[in-house]
This record gives sequence, C-alpha cells and structure tokens, in this order.
Amino acid sequence: MTEGRFPAWPSRVRFASHANAAASINLHMKPKVYVETSFVSYLTARLSRDVVALGRQEVTRRWWETRRQAFALFISPVVLEEARQGDPEHAQARLQVLANIPVVDISPTARLIASTLLKEKALPAKAAVDALHIAIAGANRTQ
Repeated sequence: MTEGRFPAWPSRVRFASHANAAASINLHMKPKVYVETSFVSYLTARLSRDVVALGRQEVTRRWWETRRQAFALFISPVVLEEARQGDPEHAQARLQVLANIPVVDISPTARLIASTLLKEKALPAKAAVDALHIAIAGANRTQ
C-alpha cells in the first residue's frame, strides 16, 4: 500500500453475520470501541511463552470475558482483511470472534484523517494501515 492510498471500501455499515443486524442499535446506546486486529490476535492465540505477550493475552481475555458487553464493538474491512491472513486455522479462529461484530466501512472522513496522519508524518509511510485503523476509530468517535 502506498502512502496516502487506501482501498476503495463502500461507505455504509454492514455485518459480518446477518444474525447480528440488531447490534446496529447498540452502536448508539453504549460507548463505542473499535476492535483492532491485534486485540483479536491476542484473544485467539496460543498462550505465549514471552511474559509480556502473555500478560497482554491475559488482559485481553479478561476484558473480553468481563467488559465487552458494556460497549458497542465495531470493526472495519481492514480488520477482516488482516484477520484472514496467516495460518488458516488461526485465521478461522480470529474470523469466528469477529463474525458477530458490526463492520463499519471506511468513510471519506477516515480516509482524510489517515492521509493527514501520513502526510504530516505522525506515522511513518510504512504504517499506512495503522493510520487507517486510527482514522476509522476517530471518525467513528470511539471511546
């Protein structure tokens, strides 16, 4: 992906699963949280031998089990694309977690924010996808 250039995603909300269409109501009733791919990776990965990674996994799992219901979670097509990558078994586990979370497509505002982050060198050019995650979360006024 080149600096300031992002895939052309539709600009509407859709769901990874039809069973969760009612969740769109919750996007307006609870504080919103953008679930980024790293979170899902920590949630679904085998327990790490690295103490720092293991701590992150534990905190992630604890939040998922005890706090997620207090928030209106949402993801983007970027999260789905990243979750599909890698080992097929692990990818399937990530996608299963994401299946019932609403997908908010990338708005023109999010694209502008991401481009500005890169143009102003708030993030390096190699972090274009990270800029897009930040921009999507910000454009959707997450908590």
